[in-house]
Amino acid sequence: MNIIYIKTIQDRVIKLLRSGNDPLCLCAQDNCSETARIVGCWILQENHMSSAHILKGKKVMGIKNKCHDVLVVEEPPFFYLIDPTVWQFFKRKKNILLTRKNTMKECVEFVEKFYGGKWAVSEMINKNCFKNIKKWEDVVKSNNCL
Repeated sequence: MNIIYIKTIQDRVIKLLRSGNDPLCLCAQDNCSETARIVGCWILQENHMSSAHILKGKKVMGIKNKCHDVLVVEEPPFFYLIDPTVWQFFKRKKNILLTRKNTMKECVEFVEKFYGGKWAVSEMINKNCFKNIKKWEDVVKSNNCL
């Protein structure tokens, strides 16, 4: 996975999240679950040798009831930690790729330091996820800034 590919995915995410001129920090709110899964499906569709997992965090950013989902893509020999809605926490962040690590454990450790809270793998995105993309996109669009 190279920087150009990540940028292409990021541009697609921005197009999905943004409607009008509202800032991404507002449009990204409450869309982490669906957006992480959509991005995972896009990547699986285009890179058949990859696998994708959702990491779920609880008590994120020190907020008692705040949960957050991010995506880990395994493209051997590396694991790529991607947060497609990073702007809800870091409005000036330039890249959805948070880090590249050698193991899933290192990704979990990184995200726990980055966002705080307790994180764990919550699910593996399977290759049949495409049937849900339209439903997830509809949820994102209904949450979008108007």
